[in-house]
Amino acid sequence: CLVGSERGIRDRSRNNPCCKAVVHLHSTWSTALSCLEGLDPQNVIRPFTPYVVMRMGDIPLVPYYRPGDDRIARDLAALSARH
Repeated sequence: CLVGSERGIRDRSRNNPCCKAVVHLHSTWSTALSCLEGLDPQNVIRPFTPYVVMRMGDIPLVPYYRPGDDRIARDLAALSARH
């Protein structure tokens, strides 16, 4: 039984069959990055080298919601078709 934000993981793999894994973490660096002002929510890491563009592509930002909020799953499902 998947609860809370884990539903987003299930929906992601359902909406994008190429998705073979989801890495869910609470990295200190990722958390700090997400708190910066002026981020582009469509791509939070600027393409500072061609390698970043080739290997990582765009990295979107999902807004913060309280744990278990259904909007987490909704937003992840919407992004999964493109990432």
